[in-house]
Amino acid sequence: MINFNLTGYQALWRDYREVFSHYSSAGPTPAAVGGLIGAAIGFNNRTLGPKVKTQGPLRPLAPDYIQWLKANNPLIAIGIAKTNPIRRRDWNVNGLKGAGALNEHFQILQKVLVRPSYKILLQNLNSKEEQKVVNALKNPKYPIYLGATHYPGFIREVNSTFEESDYLWLQPTLDSTQPESYPLSQHVTTEGSLNRILSTQYLCLPTETSSCPCFIPIQAP
Repeated sequence: MINFNLTGYQALWRDYREVFSHYSSAGPTPAAVGGLIGAAIGFNNRTLGPKVKTQGPLRPLAPDYIQWLKANNPLIAIGIAKTNPIRRRDWNVNGLKGAGALNEHFQILQKVLVRPSYKILLQNLNSKEEQKVVNALKNPKYPIYLGATHYPGFIREVNSTFEESDYLWLQPTLDSTQPESYPLSQHVTTEGSLNRILSTQYLCLPTETSSCPCFIPIQAP
Protein backbone atom coordinates (compact mmCIF):
# COMPACT_ATOMS: atom_id res chain seq x y z
CA MET A 1 0.00 0.00 0.00
CA ILE A 2 1.12 3.55 -0.79
CA ASN A 3 0.27 6.57 1.32
CA PHE A 4 1.00 10.24 0.75
CA ASN A 5 -0.05 13.69 1.90
CA LEU A 6 -1.84 15.99 -0.51
CA THR A 7 -1.81 19.64 0.55
CA GLY A 8 -2.07 23.15 -0.81
CA TYR A 9 -2.85 26.75 0.05
CA GLN A 10 -6.34 26.56 -1.46
CA ALA A 11 -8.47 24.05 -3.36
CA LEU A 12 -11.58 24.05 -5.53
CA TRP A 13 -13.07 20.57 -5.87
CA ARG A 14 -16.02 21.08 -8.22
CA ASP A 15 -19.19 19.12 -8.73
CA TYR A 16 -18.47 17.84 -12.25
CA ARG A 17 -22.19 17.91 -13.09
CA GLU A 18 -22.22 21.71 -12.82
CA VAL A 19 -20.03 23.31 -15.49
CA PHE A 20 -19.78 26.64 -13.67
CA SER A 21 -19.70 25.31 -10.11
CA HIS A 22 -17.56 27.55 -7.90
CA TYR A 23 -18.26 26.05 -4.48
CA SER A 24 -15.64 23.57 -3.33
CA SER A 25 -16.53 20.16 -1.97
CA ALA A 26 -14.79 19.02 1.20
CA GLY A 27 -12.35 16.83 -0.69
CA PRO A 28 -11.41 15.20 -3.97
CA THR A 29 -13.21 12.29 -5.59
CA PRO A 30 -11.61 8.98 -6.63
CA ALA A 31 -11.60 10.31 -10.20
CA ALA A 32 -9.80 13.50 -9.12
CA VAL A 33 -7.18 11.57 -7.17
CA GLY A 34 -6.73 9.22 -10.12
CA GLY A 35 -6.11 12.23 -12.35
CA LEU A 36 -3.49 13.55 -9.94
CA ILE A 37 -1.69 10.21 -9.87
CA GLY A 38 -1.91 10.03 -13.66
CA ALA A 39 -0.38 13.50 -13.96
CA ALA A 40 2.44 12.45 -11.64
CA ILE A 41 3.14 9.33 -13.73
CA GLY A 42 2.98 11.33 -16.97
CA PHE A 43 -0.24 10.31 -18.72
CA ASN A 44 -1.29 13.02 -21.17
CA ASN A 45 -4.64 13.33 -22.96
CA ARG A 46 -3.39 16.28 -25.03
CA THR A 47 -1.86 13.77 -27.47
CA LEU A 48 -5.40 12.85 -28.55
CA GLY A 49 -5.85 16.10 -30.45
CA PRO A 50 -8.94 18.35 -30.63
CA LYS A 51 -11.15 16.10 -32.81
CA VAL A 52 -11.79 13.37 -30.24
CA LYS A 53 -15.44 13.50 -29.16
CA THR A 54 -16.56 13.36 -25.56
CA GLN A 55 -19.69 14.10 -23.55
CA GLY A 56 -19.88 17.65 -22.16
CA PRO A 57 -16.94 20.00 -21.54
CA LEU A 58 -14.51 17.37 -20.21
CA ARG A 59 -11.67 16.10 -22.38
CA PRO A 60 -11.45 12.32 -22.84
CA LEU A 61 -9.11 10.26 -20.70
CA ALA A 62 -5.62 9.46 -21.96
CA PRO A 63 -5.50 5.93 -23.48
CA ASP A 64 -2.47 4.92 -21.39
CA TYR A 65 -4.26 6.09 -18.23
CA ILE A 66 -7.28 3.94 -19.15
CA GLN A 67 -4.96 0.96 -19.71
CA TRP A 68 -3.34 1.59 -16.33
CA LEU A 69 -6.72 1.63 -14.58
CA LYS A 70 -7.84 -1.57 -16.30
CA ALA A 71 -4.59 -3.38 -15.60
CA ASN A 72 -4.38 -2.45 -11.92
CA ASN A 73 -7.88 -1.50 -10.72
CA PRO A 74 -6.33 0.80 -8.06
CA LEU A 75 -8.29 1.47 -4.87
CA ILE A 76 -8.00 4.66 -2.84
CA ALA A 77 -9.06 5.99 0.54
CA ILE A 78 -9.23 9.71 1.34
CA GLY A 79 -8.70 11.16 4.80
CA ILE A 80 -9.04 14.80 5.89
CA ALA A 81 -6.43 15.84 8.45
CA LYS A 82 -8.04 16.70 11.78
CA THR A 83 -5.40 19.39 12.25
CA ASN A 84 -6.75 21.18 9.15
CA PRO A 85 -10.55 21.19 9.51
CA ILE A 86 -12.74 22.16 6.57
CA ARG A 87 -12.72 25.92 6.15
CA ARG A 88 -13.86 27.95 3.15
CA ARG A 89 -13.46 31.54 2.08
CA ASP A 90 -14.50 33.77 -0.81
CA TRP A 91 -11.90 34.16 -3.54
CA ASN A 92 -12.14 36.28 -6.68
CA VAL A 93 -10.69 34.85 -9.89
CA ASN A 94 -10.24 36.82 -13.10
CA GLY A 95 -11.10 35.08 -16.36
CA LEU A 96 -13.20 32.14 -17.49
CA LYS A 97 -11.81 29.10 -19.27
CA GLY A 98 -12.90 29.11 -22.91
CA ALA A 99 -14.09 32.73 -22.89
CA GLY A 100 -11.27 33.85 -25.19
CA ALA A 101 -10.96 37.62 -25.63
CA LEU A 102 -13.83 38.20 -23.21
CA ASN A 103 -11.75 36.87 -20.31
CA GLU A 104 -10.68 40.32 -19.18
CA HIS A 105 -14.33 41.17 -18.43
CA PHE A 106 -14.98 38.23 -16.14
CA GLN A 107 -14.47 38.16 -12.41
CA ILE A 108 -15.75 35.04 -10.66
CA LEU A 109 -16.39 34.64 -6.95
CA GLN A 110 -15.37 31.18 -5.78
CA LYS A 111 -15.83 29.51 -2.41
CA VAL A 112 -12.53 27.70 -1.94
CA LEU A 113 -11.03 25.52 0.76
CA VAL A 114 -8.29 27.08 2.86
CA ARG A 115 -5.14 25.08 3.65
CA PRO A 116 -6.61 21.68 2.73
CA SER A 117 -4.66 18.65 3.90
CA TYR A 118 -5.42 15.04 2.98
CA LYS A 119 -3.96 11.61 3.49
CA ILE A 120 -4.37 9.46 0.38
CA LEU A 121 -4.03 5.67 0.56
CA LEU A 122 -3.53 3.67 -2.64
CA GLN A 123 -3.60 -0.11 -2.86
CA ASN A 124 -4.10 -3.09 -5.18
CA LEU A 125 -0.86 -2.57 -7.12
CA ASN A 126 1.84 -5.20 -7.59
CA SER A 127 5.29 -4.43 -6.18
CA LYS A 128 6.75 -3.30 -9.52
CA GLU A 129 3.85 -0.95 -10.24
CA GLU A 130 3.86 0.30 -6.66
CA GLN A 131 7.50 1.35 -6.93
CA LYS A 132 6.78 3.09 -10.24
CA VAL A 133 3.98 5.11 -8.64
CA VAL A 134 6.07 5.94 -5.56
CA ASN A 135 8.84 7.32 -7.78
CA ALA A 136 6.30 9.35 -9.76
CA LEU A 137 4.72 10.82 -6.64
CA LYS A 138 8.13 11.93 -5.42
CA ASN A 139 8.97 13.49 -8.79
CA PRO A 140 5.74 14.31 -10.67
CA LYS A 141 5.98 14.52 -14.46
CA TYR A 142 3.30 17.24 -14.66
CA PRO A 143 2.15 19.90 -12.18
CA ILE A 144 -0.34 18.86 -9.50
CA TYR A 145 -3.45 21.00 -9.03
CA LEU A 146 -6.17 20.89 -6.40
CA GLY A 147 -9.21 21.02 -8.65
CA ALA A 148 -8.18 23.99 -10.83
CA THR A 149 -4.98 25.42 -12.26
CA HIS A 150 -5.31 28.44 -9.93
CA TYR A 151 -4.59 26.13 -6.98
CA PRO A 152 -1.29 24.21 -7.06
CA GLY A 153 -1.01 21.10 -4.93
CA PHE A 154 1.90 19.44 -3.17
CA ILE A 155 2.55 15.72 -2.70
CA ARG A 156 4.57 15.12 0.43
CA GLU A 157 5.62 12.40 2.87
CA VAL A 158 5.23 9.51 0.45
CA ASN A 159 4.98 6.26 2.42
CA SER A 160 5.48 7.99 5.77
CA THR A 161 4.37 6.58 9.09
CA PHE A 162 0.97 7.89 10.17
CA GLU A 163 -1.92 7.27 12.55
CA GLU A 164 -5.32 6.52 11.04
CA SER A 165 -6.96 8.28 13.98
CA ASP A 166 -5.44 11.61 12.86
CA TYR A 167 -7.80 11.73 9.88
CA LEU A 168 -11.50 11.84 9.10
CA TRP A 169 -11.91 9.15 6.44
CA LEU A 170 -14.50 9.95 3.78
CA GLN A 171 -17.23 7.33 3.44
CA PRO A 172 -19.52 6.38 0.53
CA THR A 173 -23.23 6.88 1.01
CA LEU A 174 -26.48 6.94 -0.97
CA ASP A 175 -27.76 9.77 1.22
CA SER A 176 -26.99 13.21 -0.20
CA THR A 177 -28.07 14.88 3.05
CA GLN A 178 -25.11 13.52 5.04
CA PRO A 179 -22.55 16.07 6.34
CA GLU A 180 -20.51 17.62 3.52
CA SER A 181 -21.77 15.04 1.01
CA TYR A 182 -20.73 15.42 -2.63
CA PRO A 183 -20.86 13.16 -5.73
CA LEU A 184 -18.49 10.19 -5.65
CA SER A 185 -17.19 10.31 -9.20
CA GLN A 186 -15.17 7.53 -10.83
CA HIS A 187 -13.53 7.31 -14.24
CA VAL A 188 -15.30 5.37 -16.96
CA THR A 189 -13.00 2.99 -18.86
CA THR A 190 -15.65 1.33 -21.07
CA GLU A 191 -14.52 1.35 -24.69
CA GLY A 192 -16.57 3.66 -26.89
CA SER A 193 -18.21 5.51 -24.00
CA LEU A 194 -18.62 9.27 -24.45
CA ASN A 195 -18.80 9.71 -20.68
CA ARG A 196 -15.55 9.87 -18.78
CA ILE A 197 -17.05 10.22 -15.29
CA LEU A 198 -19.82 8.33 -13.49
CA SER A 199 -21.40 8.99 -10.09
CA THR A 200 -23.88 6.64 -8.44
CA GLN A 201 -23.12 7.49 -4.79
CA TYR A 202 -21.86 10.33 -2.60
CA LEU A 203 -18.86 10.83 -0.37
CA CYS A 204 -19.41 12.30 3.07
CA LEU A 205 -17.74 12.88 6.40
CA PRO A 206 -17.99 9.99 8.85
CA THR A 207 -21.01 10.16 11.15
CA GLU A 208 -18.85 9.11 14.10
CA THR A 209 -15.86 10.93 15.55
CA SER A 210 -13.56 8.10 14.46
CA SER A 211 -13.56 6.17 11.21
CA CYS A 212 -11.46 3.70 9.26
CA PRO A 213 -10.18 4.12 5.70
CA CYS A 214 -12.74 3.07 3.10
CA PHE A 215 -11.14 1.93 -0.16
CA ILE A 216 -12.96 2.80 -3.38
CA PRO A 217 -12.02 1.95 -6.99
CA ILE A 218 -10.87 4.85 -9.15
CA GLN A 219 -12.58 3.33 -12.17
CA ALA A 220 -16.33 2.95 -12.37
CA PRO A 221 -17.79 -0.57 -12.16
